[in-house]
Amino acid sequence: MKPFSILQISDLHRSPQAPLTNAELISALVEDRNRYVHEDPKITVPEAIVVCGDIIQGVPIGTKDYEIQLTQQYSVAEEFH
Repeated sequence: MKPFSILQISDLHRSPQAPLTNAELISALVEDRNRYVHEDPKITVPEAIVVCGDIIQGVPIGTKDYEIQLTQQYSVAEEFH
């Protein structure tokens, strides 16, 4: 049986102050994946990319409109696929 290769990343901390669109993020991940075949030693190209944990920046404690800001950040994160 052939092993299944997974690339796991975390702690993206995407924020409105340093915006990165989902398309830009996916493009960067695909570029990284494609680069692996040229590494020395060669790295197996992952068959899946898993993003876990800290996909938003969050907001500071005491922020007046924290619910709106968090909702906006989670909305962008939910569209990431």
